[in-house]
Amino acid sequence: MADHDDVVLTERDHKRLLESRNAFASTLAALVELEGKEGDQTAERKRILAIADRQLDLYGKHQAFVYF
Repeated sequence: MADHDDVVLTERDHKRLLESRNAFASTLAALVELEGKEGDQTAERKRILAIADRQLDLYGKHQAFVYF
């Protein structure tokens, strides 16, 4: 098993990790909150999904982070 003490994130990488986590968490929360509203929310859903798409472009569609 790998020794996790060997994994070192630079301050820049740590900041980027937190930024991406917070951005995606906020977007997911907005989608969940939207589901609880009455009426046609198609336009708002499209707006939020466009934000999520921009976040994927910014933070990477093929990256995954594990943070202990």
